[in-house]
Amino acid sequence: MRKIRTVSLIFLGLTILAQGCTKKSKIPMVDVSSLEAERAIVLAESEINEADSLGADVTKATGILQVAKDLFDNKNFNKAKSEAVRAGSIARGLKEKILAWQRALSDAETSIKEAVELIDELDELGGDIGKSEELLAEAKTEFGEENYIRANKMAAESIEISKERIEALKTGIYIVGTWARDRDCLWNIAAKENIYNDPWKWKRIYKANSEKIKDPNLIYPGQKMAIPGTK
Repeated sequence: MRKIRTVSLIFLGLTILAQGCTKKSKIPMVDVSSLEAERAIVLAESEINEADSLGADVTKATGILQVAKDLFDNKNFNKAKSEAVRAGSIARGLKEKILAWQRALSDAETSIKEAVELIDELDELGGDIGKSEELLAEAKTEFGEENYIRANKMAAESIEISKERIEALKTGIYIVGTWARDRDCLWNIAAKENIYNDPWKWKRIYKANSEKIKDPNLIYPGQKMAIPGTK
């Protein structure tokens, strides 16, 4: 009898345990759309704060973000996410515009400084600094008007011309420029102050480079020519 009673109790316990295991725990479902909206709002706030720290006018982005927050409070999560993304995009655009402006400013400052240094070097060598100075003056004007990309372009052209002329003076090699920019032909090259300062001496250049120049009326940008008697 005792053995039967023990077995019955064990069976009863297993039955209760089995019934307990079949019960499902009541874990609340997570609303994914609310999480996505919340994340979008946080990211938008970060973008707006960064743009604001750079001095951007974030009024519009801030207003849209507030709309997103109100929609979130009203549990309109999908619309809240959409507005938050829009606010973040506007702020990010403002930030990137300011950063690009700052890079252009820095690049222009660096180029103008280098252009000045090269003109000084060219002048010390007795070279023709006219075109380089003209371009540098344009670069400074554009810089003063905050047209930094244009200023950088003008300064870069001044740098290129100065470098070419410095190389010609130091090595006796002249690199032919473009007709549009330099009006380079043998006559005009010979007439340059840092070459012969005499256009009639163009034949010296022609004879020294006869292997490269088949027709004295045809020279090409980028050609390197020996200039006799200038070292």
